[in-house]
Amino acid sequence: MKKILLKTFLLTTLVFPMLLSLAIFSIGYAKADTAINVSVCQIMNTPTISVDNTGTSLNISGNSGEQTLVTEHLFRDSNEVANFNTDMQGNYSISTDLLIGSHDYMIKSIDGCNTTKTSETLTVSHSGGLGGIIEVIRNTFFSQINTINSPINETSKVLTNMSGTTS
Repeated sequence: MKKILLKTFLLTTLVFPMLLSLAIFSIGYAKADTAINVSVCQIMNTPTISVDNTGTSLNISGNSGEQTLVTEHLFRDSNEVANFNTDMQGNYSISTDLLIGSHDYMIKSIDGCNTTKTSETLTVSHSGGLGGIIEVIRNTFFSQINTINSPINETSKVLTNMSGTTS
């Protein structure tokens, strides 16, 4: 019985403290080989795109499909022409030159998790020469008349109804 007590005493007083010291010493030097990055990703909806042809420039706006900061890539005729960030709600707006001819515009949204979604493609046609001048007048002056309640707008309604019918 004395031998068992002696072995227990030696184990608890000599070996156990050495193992405990070694464990404490090792904790201070433990480190990971690589850093761990954690990304929280949400489901991305299809981004929206809309264009406003002012007659001299093209205003492109929409939403990235996420309610967070996203990088947008604007493509014209399948070529990237700009990239920019959205606001924190995923909204974006950019102006670009209005080019003569017919051009396809599309937005590609890429979030922090490299999730990629593309918008529908919108085709914008713009004429040069006299047709371009008429387009500028139509897209600037007449759009303003249609958006306000003006006497010019009311008069034009009367003149268009002179076919014998009344409204």
